[in-house]
Amino acid sequence: MSIEDKEVQIQARADADAGVRPGVRPDAGMGDPGDARARAQMEAQMEAQREAQREGQPVGRGDVSADLVSGMVSEQGPGQGTGRGPGPGAAPGGGAGCHQADVCQNETPLVRHIFVLHHLMMRVGDRLASELGLTASRWLLLCAIGRAEQPPNVGELSDEATLSPQNISRMLVAMEGEGLIERFSRKGMGRAVFVRLTPAGQRAYEQTQELALRFGGPFLEGFDEHELISVSGALGRLIENLSRYEQELASARDGTEGSSE
Repeated sequence: MSIEDKEVQIQARADADAGVRPGVRPDAGMGDPGDARARAQMEAQMEAQREAQREGQPVGRGDVSADLVSGMVSEQGPGQGTGRGPGPGAAPGGGAGCHQADVCQNETPLVRHIFVLHHLMMRVGDRLASELGLTASRWLLLCAIGRAEQPPNVGELSDEATLSPQNISRMLVAMEGEGLIERFSRKGMGRAVFVRLTPAGQRAYEQTQELALRFGGPFLEGFDEHELISVSGALGRLIENLSRYEQELASARDGTEGSSE
């Protein structure tokens, strides 16, 4: 089965789990619905390409995560990127991006660094997780299921991973096909889909603990305890700030839509 056929099959089952009608794209609940759809499409492309690469199939659409990272790193200076694609400083709507420091007066280096850090973490995570037949995204999802005191449902996993229910369902379908998890329903809980690890999934979850140690050592090299506490606290505040702003954007959009009816 080609990767395109597999995407269609997984998509249909994921839509059913997420309660999405055929042909209707879900709103991930952040900003403009068009932005949410684009973000969901990007998530799906990245996950599908990782799976294709892991299975040795030709991707043929370019490495989305690599393109994003190279485009952002290329703005940091000569020799630090490939120069492909716009970085976070790109103009809204796909217009020409800001490629010179004196052009983007409002560019925030911290935001750019966090974008680059995220995608580098996913790339390194993909390399490590491939030893267990996983991707970085599935590694994180496996751990979220494994550490839960009670089997979580798709909505709870979506909230924790900050991904749309549809994309969570898509990964769960693939993981179920690999024998790592099983999905089930509970009487009196409506259409909610719950997830638990299989014995094979539990073994894989336990093996990820060693991967975490291998990741954390190089990642945190050179930081002392005081610095780690400081960085962790600062990142926590940034997450709170952006979560609050996301809620404000969603509320403003809902208010605008309500007033136009």
